[in-house]
Amino acid sequence: MEVFEALEYYNKIKPLTETKIYSRLQGYININLNYKGRIIEEPTNKIQYNRFGKVFDSGECLLFPDDKCSNWEDFIKNLVMEEHEKELTSGCICLVKKKQTDPWTLALYDKKVTNSYQAKIGKEYESFWFCISFENNKEYLGRESFPDWYIL
Repeated sequence: MEVFEALEYYNKIKPLTETKIYSRLQGYININLNYKGRIIEEPTNKIQYNRFGKVFDSGECLLFPDDKCSNWEDFIKNLVMEEHEKELTSGCICLVKKKQTDPWTLALYDKKVTNSYQAKIGKEYESFWFCISFENNKEYLGRESFPDWYIL
């Protein structure tokens, strides 16, 4: 995934103007994207990076989500998961499954607990490894498959 492409997608969810990313050259910086596919360090515009987060085409990528994460694809996938989890509010109808091979089942969402989700089927609350909003994923009820955006 190109750094520019990842940042364009990120900007649709969270404004880049409120975000700092990590540059091996400069530390944490504010950036902006221009129409020519360049990533510009703000506010001085002293350094421009190409679509791949490089200063020189033959160089290495110098831009990362932060100083601990160097994989833009994983960063964006996690951001997408966070956005979809916002659709889950206590009391909403959701789809759950305990194993990847289980079919999605209707439940009443309660809360996220560390790496699992708590939801009610019938009268009892149970823990599930997988949980998605029913409202935006109705077609998965009774199926084993996952939405394209879901990270396994």
